[in-house]
Amino acid sequence: MVQLTSANIHFESLGRVGVGHMVYISGLTCSLNKINILEVSWSEKEPGSLFVNLSLLPALLNSTCLHNISLLSDLPHSANRTHICRVRLDHIDCDSLKLSLFHNLCGYVVDELPDGLQCSFCKVACQNGCTPGFQLHLTIADDSEKVFAWCVGQTAVEFLQISPDEYMELPEDEQAMYLFTLQNESFTVAIANTSKRVDGYAENAEALPVWEITRALRCE
Repeated sequence: MVQLTSANIHFESLGRVGVGHMVYISGLTCSLNKINILEVSWSEKEPGSLFVNLSLLPALLNSTCLHNISLLSDLPHSANRTHICRVRLDHIDCDSLKLSLFHNLCGYVVDELPDGLQCSFCKVACQNGCTPGFQLHLTIADDSEKVFAWCVGQTAVEFLQISPDEYMELPEDEQAMYLFTLQNESFTVAIANTSKRVDGYAENAEALPVWEITRALRCE
């Protein structure tokens, strides 16, 4: 019997991948090290290599063959997978919304350092390779539970139904009024447990909600 202790994943262009996301990988290479421990490695440049982040898959929400609907009260009992839930937006305000720069290559927040811009994940300079976007904390609810969650990028845009540039053009009082009008809107969401991740999305681990909404689709 062998024990898997580590996996080395080498990629440059897979987009944002986070702890708690559900992924499909083909083309893994397995080998035993000198002490009979199984090690796994993967490189996107190898023939037959395929990496799909199922948690971010656009078809995940509108293809019923890919999911079953969960209640929010089910989340703590099965925290190791991406859940699909039908929810309403219970609470959102200006204090829970932040505009940041995101690295185009990996989708993570860009830090502003004295000598320029650096990706919080890749740790590379990205002066010209970043895009403004939302970081959003919000409370969602269904008939069984309320959950405090976070989302970024296009998922946040789907909730807010406005682009970062359009939002920033609004006067401050209109920003607050606009967010208030979004409450009780209905969405289908993909939600994943990211409690073990620590990165540039928050100043400390305590400030980061456990649950990430990886995809959102407004219900008509």
